Amino acid sequence: YRIINNNFSQDLTFSIEFDKENKDRGPCMMYEIEDNIILFGAYRELNLLDIKSIEILQKINLDYEQYIYNILQLSNGLIAINNAGKIYFYYYDKNKKELEKKDELKIGMDIYEISEIANGYILILTGNKVFLYNLNNKEMKEIILDKNYRWCVFKIIDNYLLVSYSEDENNITKSHIDIYKINLEEKFQFHQGLTFDYPFWITKFVKLNEKKLIAGDNEGNFYEFEISENFHLIN
Repeated sequence: YRIINNNFSQDLTFSIEFDKENKDRGPCMMYEIEDNIILFGAYRELNLLDIKSIEILQKINLDYEQYIYNILQLSNGLIAINNAGKIYFYYYDKNKKELEKKDELKIGMDIYEISEIANGYILILTGNKVFLYNLNNKEMKEIILDKNYRWCVFKIIDNYLLVSYSEDENNITKSHIDIYKINLEEKFQFHQGLTFDYPFWITKFVKLNEKKLIAGDNEGNFYEFEISENFHLIN
């Protein structure tokens, strides 16, 4: 779609065929590698597509029974792609219009988000742990947080890690957001904690601009935060 006068105008439509057993498991993640060249992540496979000619340039089958969760272009030129348990690293050849696999990293637990926080460093977020991976020497270490989170939602915004979770206090469930300043050490510095007197679990965060952050919870409620100096959130 194109946005014309605040309305969506359909620009293009196409379909990608999958085998009959996986016909309901189409693309769920996409990333524009260069103009008109889109990388689609689906169930156990990648599709490199030229949307100008509607041509599939390359199809890559993966050996792990999961969907693609994230596609991330790194500062070193590689493209990092993760499913639930692995991160794959690819080099994209602009002349040949194809991907070449360079490396892979198996974590052994579900990976929900990856983010490059510095040149050569990737932050890996799982269901309750955070890992820092050094692309240069391929060393990985677990980041120690102030709390041992049993289950949570992680989100990276600017240079901060937001941890959303709910917790019972005197038989009353409350929702929390803990914020940590990200660094390259084994322990992140605790920055701010927010508590809400209701049991809903905040699952999504979107930074609209330098002064406003929007969040949504698992019951359909929205939250508006003012971002004050030094990334201090005011509800």
